[in-house]
Amino acid sequence: MKILRLKFAYICLLTAITTACAAPDPNKIRNPSDSSDTVYGLDTAIETTTSEILNDAMWFTLDASATIEKGFVTSTALILSTFIEPSEEPICVASVNINSYDTVDPPDEIIDTWLSVDWDLSTLPCSAASRLPEWLMLGMGELHKDLEPYLSSSGVTNPQGGAYISYGELDDTQEERVYAYGYLSYTGSDGTTHTEPTSDSAIPDDLVVRQDGVWGLHGVFLFPLKPI
Repeated sequence: MKILRLKFAYICLLTAITTACAAPDPNKIRNPSDSSDTVYGLDTAIETTTSEILNDAMWFTLDASATIEKGFVTSTALILSTFIEPSEEPICVASVNINSYDTVDPPDEIIDTWLSVDWDLSTLPCSAASRLPEWLMLGMGELHKDLEPYLSSSGVTNPQGGAYISYGELDDTQEERVYAYGYLSYTGSDGTTHTEPTSDSAIPDDLVVRQDGVWGLHGVFLFPLKPI
């Protein structure tokens, strides 16, 4: 599967032909330095902003963390941010309850960890919750080359890999589209960021090929919410 060029993601609907998208406005990209590293690894709710009561969000992005122990994803956390304009501060930031998650086969060789996330949108305090996609996939892998100039210009000098996303509606007839939308951070006992299986023996389906520790997925690009 071809990974879509993410610099177009925030101005193109999933149903659009990506090659027809206009060139992006640099001011429409979320500044990676706006993402607080304190979010990653938390499994409790963070403070929610409430200015969205008076405004309608048009864009969203997600930050997440995945804790890996002995090759298995043992816990996840997910933070939603919604925006009126991508160049502005988010108007709602909230922790998303996760009902369950499953490790599934990655859609592309550049991705080594691919999670199907069953998220609970009914408890979100953000008014745009009903306009979020129904299903969600998140992944970790190599950093996509198209993100490198945006990260370096924003002061991100040592990304530990790339963050990937796919989403849609339950009745979607479109082919699954995967976006390289951000970068990874890593917190662990050593500096190793990626490891291969040490044996050719049978590997459980939910065993991931990634170093134990806490991996943060930092969203850089924004995605359009469903129309009001």
